[in-house]
Amino acid sequence: MQDSRRTSLFAKRGFHYLILVALSFLLRAPGLDFGLPYAVARPDEEAIVENAVRLEREDTWNPAFFSYPSLMIYTSYGLFKVMHVALRTAGETGAPSLNALFLENPACFHWTIRFLSLICGSLTPVVVFASARQLYGAKTAWLAGLILALCYLHVRDSHFGTTDVPFVFLVCLSFWQLTRFYRSGRLKNLIVASIFAGLAIGTKYTGAWLCLPFSVAIGSVVWRTTSRKRLQFLAFTAFLALAFTVTAFFISSPYFFLDFDRARDHLGFEMKLVHEEAPIVKGINGYVDHFRISLWYGLGWPVLLTALASGLVMLIRRSGKGLLVWSLPLAFYFYSGGSNRIYIRYMVLVVPFMSIACAWAVRSLFCWYRSRRRSAGGTRGRGLFFPTATVFLLLIPSVQNIYQFDQRMMRSDTRLELRQWLLENVPEQEAILWSGGWSATPYMIHHVPVRRLDATEKLQQVLVDDPIVLQQYRWIVLVEWPRAYYRMGRNADERAFLNHHMMGRYEEVYEIDAYKADLPPELFSPLDHFYMSFAQPNIIERPGPGFRIYRRIE
Repeated sequence: MQDSRRTSLFAKRGFHYLILVALSFLLRAPGLDFGLPYAVARPDEEAIVENAVRLEREDTWNPAFFSYPSLMIYTSYGLFKVMHVALRTAGETGAPSLNALFLENPACFHWTIRFLSLICGSLTPVVVFASARQLYGAKTAWLAGLILALCYLHVRDSHFGTTDVPFVFLVCLSFWQLTRFYRSGRLKNLIVASIFAGLAIGTKYTGAWLCLPFSVAIGSVVWRTTSRKRLQFLAFTAFLALAFTVTAFFISSPYFFLDFDRARDHLGFEMKLVHEEAPIVKGINGYVDHFRISLWYGLGWPVLLTALASGLVMLIRRSGKGLLVWSLPLAFYFYSGGSNRIYIRYMVLVVPFMSIACAWAVRSLFCWYRSRRRSAGGTRGRGLFFPTATVFLLLIPSVQNIYQFDQRMMRSDTRLELRQWLLENVPEQEAILWSGGWSATPYMIHHVPVRRLDATEKLQQVLVDDPIVLQQYRWIVLVEWPRAYYRMGRNADERAFLNHHMMGRYEEVYEIDAYKADLPPELFSPLDHFYMSFAQPNIIERPGPGFRIYRRIE
């Protein structure tokens, strides 16, 4: 009888897992090929691809790049080698090396690391389910997994071959084992949690914030023990967690220690940017902007407010489980909010924990309602239909954004259209003066001479200070984009200069989605080099910046 009951529960849980994975995969897979077959569609992917390919080219295991740790680079390198062997075996390429294959077909590299993010993103809701089940039971766990599966911010970043989603996957694995340790006090769970924590830190340094839920779990277990040697037990468990975490980090990123001077310089530079970088535009406030943009739209405002309400209730109740859930996201939010580096993707680390908090709130509300109606036997509530329906209602804004985002990701990027236009209309020997950032440059345009103006240069300064440039550059391309980087007077000023002061010298001959420059900039990530509206994906027709192309009048 007992074995039969266990089999039934396992089958039901397995069904939940299957639904969560399938739903997550279906939402994250559309648009995975955006910008391909060319490179630089998502600039952060280039750092991983380039450094992984360099390992083979220079025959070294030292990535010589420590702005983030090495596990993602090593993992990508291993996958690239497998992909290369598979393509050669299938007769799809004769490239003798990864570098040769990249020059021949960069798309397969981007496909590979994006697929890695897709798999990690699709599995993370299952891990969140497992974590929430340890703390609050299977019904709350189902709701938590469902919320993360339908979380717009997590869906968005699962499309990209960057560190963020694999990192969050490892963080959630560590937290899952930590919840098991919190409940049982078994050291093997603490050891496994520590190994995953070390791997998470080896993917992204911010995994070090796991020290907070670790402290809560260890403190709780030590407090519950009846041993008189609590202090010794506390020291032992803390040392055990630290030792396995550092060991796993060393295995995943060994040259952080073996090439420590370079690693210290790279990490120090990144930390300096976090603490000292000036705001790119006036009015940026990390505490406000991460709330009103990153989380408000990334989770959807109903889920965000419900999660925050649950946090308040947990605080009033002095809940130990609540402290375990909230310690990392709260600390990381306030740390990130104190910086002017407002990357929306930073908040991906927060959303799994807020998914658990929101699920707890919904489940608790229904339990309370049933207990009010039935004084006996109704404290836990029955069924999942109404709680699940409520969660779907809370997720409506997020689901709308996911649908709109996926629709646009499947459409051709404006940079692809510009690339084709330049190939057809600009002779190879005629140079282009490019204003608007390197990440907006059409993919793989290497045969056309291009001068890219940097962030501090304006077109009018270049043309006025050096009239010879007029004869040197027959073509001018303006990137038209509302993102903060281009709102520093660049869009309107440069356009006005060409249309008025350069009238009779340059004429506008073509434009691609130039309307984007006049859209509200707060709808877009101020720093991410990814040309999509975040807050309202439907405000644009397709990804990519707007362009205006001018030709010198002969």
